[in-house]
Amino acid sequence: IDNMLNIRGLNYGIRNKIVQRSGGNPFFIEEVIRSFIDEGGVVLKNGSFEITDKIEKMIIPHTINDMLMARIDCLEDETRNLVKIASVIGRNFFYRILTEVAKTVEDLDNKLSYLKEIQLIRERKRLEELEYLFKHALVQEAAYKSILRQKRKEIHLYVARSIEKVFNDRLHDFYGMLALHYSRGEDEENSEKYLIKAGEKALRSSASSEALHYYQEALNLYLKKYGDNTDNEKVAMLERNIALAYYNRGQNTEAVRHFNNVLAFWGEKEINLTISGKFKLLIRFSYFIVGLYLPLLRWRKRPTNKDCDIHDLVSDKLQCIGSLDTKRLLFELVNYSKRLITLDISYLKQGVAAFSGWSYVFSYGGLSFRLSRKILEISKEIIDSKDAISVLYYEMFIHWYCFVSGDLKLMEEYNDDLVEENLININPIIFGYIAIHRMIKTELGYYDEAWAKIQKLYEIGNVYEHDLAFVIKFYNNCALLTKYRKLPEALIELEEGIAFIQKTPFSIYLQACYSLKAQVQIMLGDVQEAENTIHYAYELKAKVKPPPQKIMHFLQSKFLYALYSLEESLKIGNISDITKHKDTALNAGKRAVSNSRKVAFDRVETYRYMGIFYWLICKRKKALKWWRKSISEGERLTARVELSRTYFEVGKRLLEPQNKNKALNGITAEEYLKKARTMFVEMDLQWDLDESDKIAASG
Repeated sequence: IDNMLNIRGLNYGIRNKIVQRSGGNPFFIEEVIRSFIDEGGVVLKNGSFEITDKIEKMIIPHTINDMLMARIDCLEDETRNLVKIASVIGRNFFYRILTEVAKTVEDLDNKLSYLKEIQLIRERKRLEELEYLFKHALVQEAAYKSILRQKRKEIHLYVARSIEKVFNDRLHDFYGMLALHYSRGEDEENSEKYLIKAGEKALRSSASSEALHYYQEALNLYLKKYGDNTDNEKVAMLERNIALAYYNRGQNTEAVRHFNNVLAFWGEKEINLTISGKFKLLIRFSYFIVGLYLPLLRWRKRPTNKDCDIHDLVSDKLQCIGSLDTKRLLFELVNYSKRLITLDISYLKQGVAAFSGWSYVFSYGGLSFRLSRKILEISKEIIDSKDAISVLYYEMFIHWYCFVSGDLKLMEEYNDDLVEENLININPIIFGYIAIHRMIKTELGYYDEAWAKIQKLYEIGNVYEHDLAFVIKFYNNCALLTKYRKLPEALIELEEGIAFIQKTPFSIYLQACYSLKAQVQIMLGDVQEAENTIHYAYELKAKVKPPPQKIMHFLQSKFLYALYSLEESLKIGNISDITKHKDTALNAGKRAVSNSRKVAFDRVETYRYMGIFYWLICKRKKALKWWRKSISEGERLTARVELSRTYFEVGKRLLEPQNKNKALNGITAEEYLKKARTMFVEMDLQWDLDESDKIAASG
């Protein structure tokens, strides 16, 4: 401010009045000084500004709008008129459009040069066109508001027609601009037309925020225009595109609402969970199961166009529901199951993808790994390798099956080309595909590869402004850092992730992050805070009903907390506390073990914790039995991270002085500790290496 007011001869009274009127706003002050220059109150002399006698007659406006209008009003008539016409075109305006709209303005180029000289506008090149823009949005706004409403409407319509004339050969670049001008010109027919075209273009280019704006405006305009006489098909089309725009942004709750609106227009009712409704679901599900084993019942009916449209909508809707409510997802899938086994899926968009998704249904919760594999085998026979989205679905469900069942024979490597190909039309299944690979690589001990998948999620979230990509990125990074015991970093990421996810509807991931946070707090020794965090996670668990893979974080946090409490009570020797914590730990362990039957890679860690429990209560044979199971599963799955920790736990416990068992599976305590340390070094598990050093030092 002082630099702007550093004018030779400018007295304190004027300086003070400028500061008071402007409220210290630098733009306001700059415009006041420019108005002084325009009117000769300030002149440039010998490289510096000086006041003249005219300064005493200068009027300092009370508001920035008054200031800007004073500058505009000082212009000669035609130049002022040119500024107003330009303001209707927008903050920025192409030269060719301006010349078409302002045909009556003479000597236009010189006037533009003068406006540049007094710094009202600037010049630049864009889209291979000469373009001008108002130096500040407030200048354009002040000029625009000074035009009478009826005159503004006329100019908006003239601008729109000029765009159609000048850029006829590349009109697709100007759909949004045309929609704006026709809308402000109150030409509802053309406004609606270009809003829809602009929305279509934005959806194709994955500009979901723009698409959402255009389609919402088009729907509001259409409903306002026709009231009760609307065409349901047209409303359904607009609702569908609004749903897709929300879906592409990861705003799944809103997307589901609009998908349901469209399906209602087409006569598809929502699920009814009355007794008769549940019976219908059972019949549909039974027909699907029979169809898996009797090929003659499968895919006999060629779908109509309406069947295809319903299938597309239901597929997208199921994608949205999957990240919101897994229980509801299962009901929705069952509701659609008979249609999927009856209609010829070769005529349905992503029909094979939808069918292969049933593998997830059966592997989810360990319902039936045999049926899950059966569906994958059928899918493999009919899938088109050139159909990138179906291949992505199929491979994602294969890897999910491998992760939860522990059957790694079907597992394939991550395919980055497949991801890139599907990013053309962003589909949230991409996030699942990337995330499941992160999970597997994490368990196998390949930190760098797992981290690369998280970086990919972060890139996608940034480029496509996709909330769900960021949510999954936060969850996966928190899980990775926790698994590798990078505890301070994990706690920071968890705090940031929880703050972000709380603003979204993805409570399943919020519950998982709270559960992970409790684990980190226990390992850092902040047990009191861990207890509070477990309470938050429990409250969310009751609301969202997470899938087994995510609920395991909660069950293990409870088990860890119970084991810590039991160990502390044993040190103190309080019998009543020992009994209480022993019962709590046993119940927590049983729940974790039960859940681990549904997710193979969780077994290694859970079995180790059960071994610790029985070791603490001096049931050594049972402890060794659980550790054998942990080692057996760890070696079968090549789950190196948790296997190395089981080796370490066994070696540490076998070294205890009061222990009579000196070996397990013919391997001594020292050999287990050596095996563990070798693996810790290979995987750069620094926290575990530090624990190993403590044991070595105490020995």
